[in-house]
Amino acid sequence: MSAGRERISEDHTDQGELNALGQPVGRIVTNWQVPPRPDGRPLAGRFCAVERLDVARHGVDVFCANQSDSEGRMWTYLPHGPFASYEEHEAWLLPASLSADPFFYAIRDHTSQKAIGLAAYMRIAPDVGSIEVGGLVFPPLLQRTTVATEAMALMMAHVFALV
Repeated sequence: MSAGRERISEDHTDQGELNALGQPVGRIVTNWQVPPRPDGRPLAGRFCAVERLDVARHGVDVFCANQSDSEGRMWTYLPHGPFASYEEHEAWLLPASLSADPFFYAIRDHTSQKAIGLAAYMRIAPDVGSIEVGGLVFPPLLQRTTVATEAMALMMAHVFALV
């Protein structure tokens, strides 16, 4: 048992352990093994594929899809964009495609065969079993679609399969 923790009484065993303040902190995970980092393998679904971002393959398609957001609403909470030109977009996209964290993927729609959005694994901390899906660049043509839902499900299923 870790320092500062004690077992919860037998009638509360479903809560695991308590810390030094008497707060439930869950059960100790036995046989923990550090999972591997995502490796960029393509994730295939029924409606889309989630592929490691490649500027040559996905850049123009993603830029064109982004143009469907004429008001720039999708950029409100992102630290990048909107981009006035493809050159400006590519200047951001190139280093993003090489980054290990965030680790960007393009979302390719099976119907159009075009990359219509981006998503990333980020804040990757395998030593504590933590990873986020974020950095979502979802233009209006991707928002609230089966493709968007499936892309998120594929990414989440992939990281859970790594453990």
